Amino acid sequence: MVLLIIISFLCIPSFAQMEVSKPDRFLPKFGIKAGLNIANFLEKDNDGISSDVYDSKIGFHAGIVVEIPFGKRFAVEPSIMVSTKGFQYNSEYDDTTFYEEYNLYYLDIPIPVEVMLEIGIVKVFAAVGPYFGIGIGGNEYDETKTGGVKIDENDDKISWGDKDGLKSLDYGLTLGFGAEIKGFQLSFAYDLGLANISNYTDNDFKRNNRVTRISLAYKFGLIK
Repeated sequence: MVLLIIISFLCIPSFAQMEVSKPDRFLPKFGIKAGLNIANFLEKDNDGISSDVYDSKIGFHAGIVVEIPFGKRFAVEPSIMVSTKGFQYNSEYDDTTFYEEYNLYYLDIPIPVEVMLEIGIVKVFAAVGPYFGIGIGGNEYDETKTGGVKIDENDDKISWGDKDGLKSLDYGLTLGFGAEIKGFQLSFAYDLGLANISNYTDNDFKRNNRVTRISLAYKFGLIK
């Protein structure tokens, strides 16, 4: 399914060339997009939620975006971008501290449908739709200190597909809103991961991605 979406995405320029008879405002627009990720995990099993003590991991996203209007107030705005996810965790007992972090890299494909409203030169919008992601890299790091002295440290690559590792496929729902002025777009989105990305399933253990995105985009112009 993800491969089909990528192929369809790459075919957009060819499709747009057959639509040159339409008014310019209804032609696809191409641009670049980048911004800040605030990521975390939801972890739970039959005993309850275990991720309440996790801290968010700050990261980034960057890629390309296409706006495909259909009608005066609606558009689909798919993008392909590299996106970071994960979490971090700190604990302390007496004079011993433990730190852990997951740094995950995904190729994400959000496909939100936008409802737009023009107020003068400003276009405001709300958006909702699916997203799909493929894990392409990352690492798990942890360290233990006693009395401020490091006594243990591990830095391992993420084992995508390993029985005790993570599944590479992620998917879920993306919700957002934003505003655009003369091709410059500021948007906020929340990615609600619905895929259980954990291969470890004892006691019905599950891991889901949670990501808040703050994005800046610039749309160069029409695809003709």
